[in-house]
Amino acid sequence: MSDDTTNTPDTTTDATASAVAAVVSAPATTDPAQTADAVAAVVAASPAANDPDAAAVVANVVTAQASAPAVDDPAAAATVAAAVTAVATAPADVVNDPTALTAAVVAAVAAVPAVTDADASATATQAVADVITAATGAEPDEDTIGDISDAVAEDGDDDTFDDYFGDDSDDSDDEDDSDDSDDEDDSDDGDEDGDDSDEDDSEDDGDEDDSEDDDSEEE
Repeated sequence: MSDDTTNTPDTTTDATASAVAAVVSAPATTDPAQTADAVAAVVAASPAANDPDAAAVVANVVTAQASAPAVDDPAAAATVAAAVTAVATAPADVVNDPTALTAAVVAAVAAVPAVTDADASATATQAVADVITAATGAEPDEDTIGDISDAVAEDGDDDTFDDYFGDDSDDSDDEDDSDDSDDEDDSDDGDEDGDDSDEDDSEDDGDEDDSEDDDSEEE
């Protein structure tokens, strides 16, 4: 049996997703050492690693993404990561077929949650187009750009990148809730203090009444 084995998407997706997420979220770099590390991490886990032409395509895509600015919006970052991962996890015959590879990238983008922010959506659309350009050697035509835009807006349920690009909105809601509970506690304390002061006033009134009764008896 030959030792020349080919990785499969089922066994490489987690490793590839992690490596790609690191590239997408990292600041742009053209440093050869950092780029080489990023490329090596993704290509090593690619099913196309043993095909020189396909491996070169994967390497080119990762290199291009490493030199691109970090994507800050969580949904946009997941979208870009899905596009890069589609290239990195595709079999060699797909990677070497520009039409099939473009279709795979668009399908992967449509499978992740939608990018709802307008600016982030535009950023994601352009970034995915750049991935396709790096992978195929040609810029997408207007029809493909339209397909990419539609895919970016499609709300898929692939949560592969949720652990890598989290949304802090839930945390802020929790903080708001805790603030509300603190306010309620403060108001309760205020009411209790108010009740105590009322009791003190009633006791003072009672003392005044007793002193008046004593004065009237002496007269």
